[in-house]
Amino acid sequence: ELGGGCELRVGVCAEVGGAGLEVGAAVASLDGTRCLRARAEGAANEPEELGRRVAADLLARGAGRILASAE
Repeated sequence: ELGGGCELRVGVCAEVGGAGLEVGAAVASLDGTRCLRARAEGAANEPEELGRRVAADLLARGAGRILASAE
């Protein structure tokens, strides 16, 4: 959903607890002046859906502009 490459500042972390899963992600500008973070929690058997929710949240808050400026 976000795209990316080796020059872009994109990070993702996931943690399983019981039957739940928490996914967090961050997108930062190359110079570090802008950084957006998002997280979502849900069922551990739906990791793709949680990833899409986090990506959509980041894009809605301007991650696309940050990523485009790094290209």
